[in-house]
Amino acid sequence: MIEGLFTLLAIPAMFIAPITGWMTFSFFRDGETASGWKSAAVFAATSGILFVAYQGAPGPTYTSGDCRTDWDGRSNSTVCE
Repeated sequence: MIEGLFTLLAIPAMFIAPITGWMTFSFFRDGETASGWKSAAVFAATSGILFVAYQGAPGPTYTSGDCRTDWDGRSNSTVCE
């Protein structure tokens, strides 16, 4: 359930993170440190959400290598033992 929440939050975070990253750089460059730290906090939060959402992604599945295709006339499912 928590993975689904991070997935829903990751969609807008993909767009917000680069924008706030650039805003953080611009604020600190212009000497506005208070706004820079606020923007940095939003950047850290959205980057963290993206990191957690990516870590929850399913990886490749490995089988034993002893697989065959079962042709039964209706479907061709792969059977691994």
